[in-house]
This record gives sequence, C-alpha cells and structure tokens, in this order.
Amino acid sequence: MADSAILAAGGNDAPLSYLVPGASAIRIKQIHVAYVDNGAAGDWLPAVRIVSDSSHKMGTASDQGVKVTAGSDADVSFFPGVKHAAAASASATNVFARAFRDALGGAGDPVQSVPSGSTRNGSFPHTLTTDSSVIDWTTSVLLNDTAELNAVGTYIVWATTHWSSSTPALTTTIMDASQSGFPHTADLPTGNPSFADAIGSAQSQDYNTLHVAFPSVSIHVAHGNAWVASADVQQCYFSILYIPTL
Repeated sequence: MADSAILAAGGNDAPLSYLVPGASAIRIKQIHVAYVDNGAAGDWLPAVRIVSDSSHKMGTASDQGVKVTAGSDADVSFFPGVKHAAAASASATNVFARAFRDALGGAGDPVQSVPSGSTRNGSFPHTLTTDSSVIDWTTSVLLNDTAELNAVGTYIVWATTHWSSSTPALTTTIMDASQSGFPHTADLPTGNPSFADAIGSAQSQDYNTLHVAFPSVSIHVAHGNAWVASADVQQCYFSILYIPTL
C-alpha cells in the first residue's frame, strides 16, 4: 500500500484531534505538528496521544528533553520507535565552590552596607569553583550574588557572616531564585548573636542540604537588617559542596 499524507487543519487552541474514519485503518509512520504559542503561561511540552475507538488511551509521545519556552512556537515530528532524550545525569566527581567578601582580612574588600529595614543579596568580590559546569557564579542583582546549580545531585550549602554590630535583628539566610527561603530552619532563625565576638559584632550563619533533580537551580544569600540603623557586612563566606547522587 502506498504511503499517503493526512492533513488535520488547526486554527483552534490545543489539543487538536483527528478521528480515523470508521471504515479505515492507518499505520502511523510519522506525525508532524506545527504549534503556535499565543501566550502560554509557562514552558510546555509538545505531545501526541493515541486513543482507541473505545476511548482508551493507548499511548502518549512526549519528550521531557524537548521543552518549549513560553511564548515560542515549535515544529515537531514524532516517529514510532524514537527514544526519549537522555535524562540529566549527575556529575562524576565532587565539586566545591565558594564566594566571599572580606573587609577584615587580607583581601581588603569594602564592606557591604545594608540599610535599616531592608534586605540585600549577598555580593561577592571573589569567587571560585572547581567545575563551572556544575556550580557557576553569576550576577543577578549585585556582583556575583547568584550560584547556579547545574547538575543532578546533592548540594550542601552554608553561609557565615560577620556584621559590624551585635543585634538579633541582623540575619543571613540561604534563598532560592523565587526570593523565598528553602524549607528549613536557619541555624540562628532569630539572628540572635549568642556567640558575638569580643568586640561585640554579630556572627550569623545558615546552612541547608538540598537535592536538585531538575537543574538548573539558582540560589543566593539574603542579608536582612531589621535594626534601627544601617549595618555593614564585613565578612561573608558562601560555600557549596556538590555530591553526585541520582
């Protein structure tokens, strides 16, 4: 039997259906679909679903590795027997990354001022990573304020800060890209400087362990000042250890 093409004209919102006539039988060799995105709320996956004459779902073709960004069109072809794209894999080795500001030690960095009643992303003059394909430092709002976690695996993250003043109103918290804290309790959730140093300056720290299954994930530290006066971050060390896990 010669191959022939069947056209199912679109024009309406997805999904588009094609009903095989009752007296016909077809063997699918290829399906090509042209999608026009007229304002999807988020990223989406092209898909084809095969449904039997008894309305039972027989199969769905969709590839997690072929994601379309919201607002983008797509021309997609589906073939029987084609495998899905390989899932993201873990890196083979441990990776360490660190960003820091140090106005008290030999680095000679300027302090980072945090006005009263405000929050600032931690900004770091110095960064390092043993593998930038796994952990990379980028600038979102302030210099080197964001760590991109680019591989499947477990990340141990911690941040320590030395403030210019001693008050429970000064905090440092590990945050995700949506500007919200991870579901964890900070080491000093109130910022209480119970181990303030000899000159009366507050030490605050936070740590968290998180698993990334769908990279990349963006994280940063937030310096919060609920005090009545401006305060300075004199030192902050933001460190990340990656452990390969699936």
